[in-house]
Amino acid sequence: MSASIPTHRFSPQVAEIQYLPHHSCPQCGAIGRTTASGAWYQPYQDYFASELRYWQDHLGYIYFHCECQLQPNIQSGLRVARLGDAILPVPFVDSRVARNLGQRPDRINADRIRQAVSFLAAEADPKYTSGSDWLMQTLVALLTGGLSPQAARSELQGWIDLQVANALHTHSGIRMLERIDLDLPPA
Repeated sequence: MSASIPTHRFSPQVAEIQYLPHHSCPQCGAIGRTTASGAWYQPYQDYFASELRYWQDHLGYIYFHCECQLQPNIQSGLRVARLGDAILPVPFVDSRVARNLGQRPDRINADRIRQAVSFLAAEADPKYTSGSDWLMQTLVALLTGGLSPQAARSELQGWIDLQVANALHTHSGIRMLERIDLDLPPA
């Protein structure tokens, strides 16, 4: 089979698009859960220099409060393409199917991520695709118990410190506070 024939296309549906942190299991409807670090989304890391390395900013995993097996080898989780806070499930082609197509699985799956990101750019709500609302996700994780108060405080303090450091660097002629402590009650 010719490599130029798009035999590995998949057909995403608008109804499959969800938005972080308000995602739910597409099989049973269970609400999303955070990772151990409190994140709603676990980014993919390409340790093998495969074609997927070009898409790792848009590829990752989400998890749910259920035991549904949505994709092979991902217990209570789902592989998704991400654009901002918009996510779309992406079923991968395994090596057996790829060999039958005469292609490498990483190339086929990288093309699926490309297709999914293009689909999200065209079909997802633009207010969710322009970026990630990290602050909202952190606060929702705190409220739902996915992030401890201490961890939330630490993340918020780190974010404030970074903003102050950037402001100091940008406005070096202006004397500013070097650290702003959150006035939050002890956890």
